[in-house]
Amino acid sequence: MFARHVSGLLAPYCRGEATPAQRRRVEAHLARCERCRGELEGFRLAEACLSRLPLVQAPEQLWGRIEAGLAALPARPSSARPRLLARPGLHIALPALAAAVAVAVIVVARQGRSKPPVPSWSVVGVEGAPRVGSRTLTGTGRIRLGEWLETDSASRARIQVADIGQVEVRPSTRVRMTASGRSQHRLSLARGEMAARVTAPPRLFLVDTPAALAADLGCAYTLKVDDGGAGLLRVTSGRVSLERGSRQSVVPAGAECRTLPGQGPGTPCFSDALPGLKAAVDRFDSGDPASLTAVLATARPRDALTLWHLLARTEGADRAAVYDRMAALVAAPAGTKRSQALALHTPTLDRWWAQIQTLWTFDPFGNWQQQVLTYAKSRQEPERKATTEQGSKSARE
Repeated sequence: MFARHVSGLLAPYCRGEATPAQRRRVEAHLARCERCRGELEGFRLAEACLSRLPLVQAPEQLWGRIEAGLAALPARPSSARPRLLARPGLHIALPALAAAVAVAVIVVARQGRSKPPVPSWSVVGVEGAPRVGSRTLTGTGRIRLGEWLETDSASRARIQVADIGQVEVRPSTRVRMTASGRSQHRLSLARGEMAARVTAPPRLFLVDTPAALAADLGCAYTLKVDDGGAGLLRVTSGRVSLERGSRQSVVPAGAECRTLPGQGPGTPCFSDALPGLKAAVDRFDSGDPASLTAVLATARPRDALTLWHLLARTEGADRAAVYDRMAALVAAPAGTKRSQALALHTPTLDRWWAQIQTLWTFDPFGNWQQQVLTYAKSRQEPERKATTEQGSKSARE
């Protein structure tokens, strides 16, 4: 929902050549823009494919065949002549270049190459007897692409996801490895519970569930799926994007969101929200529009997270009521027009989203409360040690 896309920055971002400022801009944009996320996936996929192609010496007769093909082309008027590329001793028209590439691909295929190894991740049996495929895991093993990892009620395991993070697979869980490469690392959670901690660029780690896709934006979270396919996401740091089709919920640290089969992601709310608000949100997501009144009545300024998502999930008088309550809790950005917000004007909603984030985080990719606590503890630790050492010294004296 950004007004300006970042297509021109995606290639340097993918290659690691973007400046820190450019990286921050791209990552903030990708968290909300499906179109640019798709373009980035295309860049990563192309890079991954090219990196796996071997270098093969072309046969001597290749250029002769290309020249013969060019000579057989019918003459064209000068006005229709395609642009030429220079090469020592040869001028190649752009359409012919495409033909040359096709021939080269055929040559590579016919030369033959070794089959690439099947991607796999390290997995450790933490407790009990988890199973990988048909194998019982004892100690450390590997989970290969396409294999299922299953735990019973008395077992758990830990997966090392390439070099970007870890996933704890909790009891009574069934999870499958579905992709691993430069463009993405992916799991499918059929049922049970997992806890992920990932440090990677946005959308490099993905988890499919029966109701929605969870796209990691550099964070830690738990994800549950029951036997009916419904899920619950709780984020402890960073952010996660829950998606299904055009429906998206961005869930920051300290918040949670349900997923519903056939519907996708529900409406996120903070875990410390009033019980009445959380219950009303659940009823609203289950198809009870009358519960919106209870949501609005129990919302705090921090719950603008929930109201912002509800703007796009309501219509008419209900949307107007959501807007009015949100504006009463969090002043709309300067220049905001009510009519634009009610029309879901993208730049207007983006500005408001940027503003409400300051209610719960200094850094849109981090948990500021945890950062403050960590900093306070780091300052207290030297003082505590000094006090302990002084006490020990006095006791010895």
